[in-house]
Amino acid sequence: PFSETGVIAHDGRLWWLALAYSVFFCDPCTPQFESPQLRFIPLPDDCEMEGDVGFDPRIRTLIDQRRCVRPSEGKLRFVEIRGLSYDDLVDLPAANPTVRMWTLDDPEGPDAWTFEYEVAFAEIWENKTYTDAGLLPDEVPHVALIDPNDHYVVYFFQGSKLFGLDMREKNVVA
Repeated sequence: PFSETGVIAHDGRLWWLALAYSVFFCDPCTPQFESPQLRFIPLPDDCEMEGDVGFDPRIRTLIDQRRCVRPSEGKLRFVEIRGLSYDDLVDLPAANPTVRMWTLDDPEGPDAWTFEYEVAFAEIWENKTYTDAGLLPDEVPHVALIDPNDHYVVYFFQGSKLFGLDMREKNVVA
């Protein structure tokens, strides 16, 4: 029931994404006389949500807008927008929203995720390329995907616009 946000195939395995809690994976091509073993990987520290939030459709929508796991440069990456409330019934202002990314380096090890970077939207909004692209500063976009060839480029939606941000340069690149 926690795999509500999708399944992807990567690195010869199937990955079930439960973006409120964890990632599950297995190798469906195990030898004929062995059963595939479903394995569990918790999200990085401080990312696992409390309670049964994954079952609330309103909160699931917010999770899908703020979190993403996708392959990039041959590894799975987890990106998250922080600093926003997951209570859609309360209109709270963003508290210094940021984009954070981790890489799944060792799915079978004790420290599966490696922290990559954190970038504040305030720094992105200050970049001239943001407003030149017709994007509204102070409006946090939704995560769309991670560039498959460059994990520093994350794509977002703002209204009907899809755009790519280079997190190193903090500018719009696509």
